[in-house]
Amino acid sequence: MTNISKKRFAKNMKRKKLKQTRNSRPALWSVPIPKHNLPSIGGKVRLYHYTPIDRISSIMTYGLIKGDVLGERNGARNWNAPNLTSQNEFHNPANRGNEINEEGYLRLEIHFDENDKNIVPFGWFDRTYCGDINRETIWGSNDAGNQNGDIDNQYLYKGPIFPQMIKKISVWNKETGYWDRYSKNEILELTNTQSLPTLSFCGTNKLRFDWLRMCGFSLNDWTGQIREFYAKTDYREVMKPLYELTDYINDTLKGRRLRDYQLSVQDKMLEGKGEETIRFVITTYNEISKKPVGPEWMDNLRDRQLLWFEKYGDRKTLQLKNEFRKVA
Repeated sequence: MTNISKKRFAKNMKRKKLKQTRNSRPALWSVPIPKHNLPSIGGKVRLYHYTPIDRISSIMTYGLIKGDVLGERNGARNWNAPNLTSQNEFHNPANRGNEINEEGYLRLEIHFDENDKNIVPFGWFDRTYCGDINRETIWGSNDAGNQNGDIDNQYLYKGPIFPQMIKKISVWNKETGYWDRYSKNEILELTNTQSLPTLSFCGTNKLRFDWLRMCGFSLNDWTGQIREFYAKTDYREVMKPLYELTDYINDTLKGRRLRDYQLSVQDKMLEGKGEETIRFVITTYNEISKKPVGPEWMDNLRDRQLLWFEKYGDRKTLQLKNEFRKVA
């Protein structure tokens, strides 16, 4: 068997296994959502969300509308929904690194009506629709010392969480080991300080790809707000030309061809192959679009990247700048 035949065989077997896994599970939301058992005070229940400090401006402007929910291991079946927990002590569900202490880490306290039917117990959802892969992932992270918390105390929200639902914001104090609550004036000042720059990567001054958007996972959206968020903020996004292509691909392709595209992008991004991923996206887009991109698209992407590097780049980004020149 040739190498090409082996790769094709492995790809077909992976696709077959994913199909069998999906067919063994109920259709999404076909099973009634059990009511939570959260304690109620005055008809309200409280949950928490943990996030880096540089996300607060976006959250207080557009709401808490992002969160990745893993649907399949190594598969193309993720959803976008806010991730919450009833645990108010420090933990690190997103496996953040040193930036927690270096740049700041926040805990948002959010209040809901006790009868809110959009509160989805994560442990139940994972067991019912995902085959416990999120539980296994959290267990593994906890064993590695990452403090992911307890999935049976975690919840997903089937809708947007608007800023007015956020009642308290506290910052982690490494020295004391406690959460220091911000006042209203401090929250306003923090929101203004962390406001989105005129040109950024996913709202930050760190080079990154929104690979969940590129794979179409964030477009499987429970909040109903993601596309509107992109429409309002994409003008500030360095990689806007790329995401316009990937949005089109995810909206156009169907069935097996869409899954193959999503898996290819996912695998390349997890392997850190940014340049190869961009070329793959361009090729895929040009195969299905009546308006294929050419040199002008490349120039636009390059110009946006170089503008960012000129404003925010330093010695550490010189190599990345040269890599971007190659791609564009």
